[in-house]
Amino acid sequence: MLLKKNLKALINACEILKNEDFKIRLLVVGDGDQLSYFKSQTYKTEIIFYGFISKREQLRNIYKDADLLVLPSLLETFGLVYPEAMSQGLPVIYTRGQGGLMDITLMVMLLCHQS
Repeated sequence: MLLKKNLKALINACEILKNEDFKIRLLVVGDGDQLSYFKSQTYKTEIIFYGFISKREQLRNIYKDADLLVLPSLLETFGLVYPEAMSQGLPVIYTRGQGGLMDITLMVMLLCHQS
């Protein structure tokens, strides 16, 4: 996990929801220099750290297990994770202006309005 991915903010948000009696399970995919730090912490929220996943089928199964994809990145280039998640029917929550999603959102809106 890189700091720019803002995982700490996502975990904090999940902890707040957990304190409000929401049932939360956070599935974290990816690696980086902060992964061991996050794994070593104690959380009220159930968190599963998968690390880096290269097999598409395994990633698809994780998407199918999830209810939504959250990417609170502070700085993000366009990545395949957005359209991959959307192709599996997942709603996506992302940081405004990051990841090129404005273009995808426009494309999806245009595709939805075609007859």
